[in-house]
Order: sequence, then C-alpha cells, then structure tokens
Amino acid sequence: MSNYHIRVNFWGEKNTRTIFIGTLTILAAGLLIAVFAASDSSAPFILKFDGIRGISMFGEYSNVLGLWLLGFFMTILNFVLGEFFFFRDRALSYIAFSTNVVLSAILFIALAVIVHIN
Repeated sequence: MSNYHIRVNFWGEKNTRTIFIGTLTILAAGLLIAVFAASDSSAPFILKFDGIRGISMFGEYSNVLGLWLLGFFMTILNFVLGEFFFFRDRALSYIAFSTNVVLSAILFIALAVIVHIN
C-alpha cells in the first residue's frame, strides 16, 4: 500500500504554528490598543493626514475598530490561502504566512499611530 495519500498535519508543523501564534499575538495587541486606548476619546479621530495637506480624513471610534476588523479578515483570508498552498507548494504557503506577520505589524503600527495622535 502506498503512503502518498497521507497528508502532513498543517498545524503540527513548527514554522506555520509559530507564524500563526505570532500573527495572532500582534493582532490581539492591536485590538487591545483599539479598545482600551481609543475608547477613552470622544472627539473625532484623525484617520488620514500628511505633511503637505494636513488632516484629510476624520472618523469615529467605530472606524478605528473597523480598520482592525478589516485587517483581521485579510489575515484570515491569507491563512486560508496559505493552507490551500501548503499541500501544493510550500514556498507559496510560507510567503502567504509571512505576509500575515507583515500585515498584522502594519495594522498594529497604524492603530498605534491613530491612538497616539488623538
């Protein structure tokens, strides 16, 4: 009998588990910043600004949580794609998983900047 039909345990591999836990940790820290630090402010939040034009977009507390929620769904979608590629091409799978870490870090930085400015 051939053993070609046996699949590798997706969550049992050390690299994918480490990336998944790291990504969830960064996302949880971003959620904590958005919930605890941003909920104290009642004024409109500055969501977009630059050095030339200044402030160009205001928002509410729900927009800050929506930003986190959008990043969370993008991360989940990327993990699903990574799992799909895991059994077909490991290199693409690791690229998708590593992109999750970068995505969650950028989301964390964006939430921290929004909370710090306000």
